[in-house]
Amino acid sequence: MSASSTFSIIIPTAGRLSSLRRCLISLDLNRPRATSAWQGLIVDNNSDPLRSSAVQQLVTLFPDFAYGKCESPGLTAARHFGLEKAKTDVLCYVDDDVEFT
Repeated sequence: MSASSTFSIIIPTAGRLSSLRRCLISLDLNRPRATSAWQGLIVDNNSDPLRSSAVQQLVTLFPDFAYGKCESPGLTAARHFGLEKAKTDVLCYVDDDVEFT
């Protein structure tokens, strides 16, 4: 992540690994490569330590994304966590079950 990023993609997840994996793969395959800088953040909002560990491992496969752990439950809390961690003024919230084409 860079201070020169133009927008942030924030993906809250509650440990839906299959959906999150598909989302990240589709985003990786369809994102603009050199046209703009961006920040990616996966916000883990899961209370199960084993699932959180699996989400963290999955995120390491996608170097354009950082991992963040939100301890407060709920989608709104996860989105606010992403807002606090974002380094840009433009935020794009994406559900973890979205697939880009």
